[in-house]
Amino acid sequence: MNRLLLQDIQSNFAEVVTNLLPGEVVQIVSGDQIVAQLVGERKPLNRKATRQPGSAIGTLKIVSDDDEHLQDFADYMP
Repeated sequence: MNRLLLQDIQSNFAEVVTNLLPGEVVQIVSGDQIVAQLVGERKPLNRKATRQPGSAIGTLKIVSDDDEHLQDFADYMP
């Protein structure tokens, strides 16, 4: 949680708000008192992007099957 002085935030309010991360809290203080609190909100999901068939081609590597790793479990298998 960040604390900023009211005098400091007046000159760069837009920058502070723009750089807030989702869930991040910034308290604005004047003297010793908290006068306001800013909370970063989650950005809306991009619902316009739709999945396309074949868009993951080339991103998955399939490793050939083997049974060697099963030898470690021979005591547990019937």
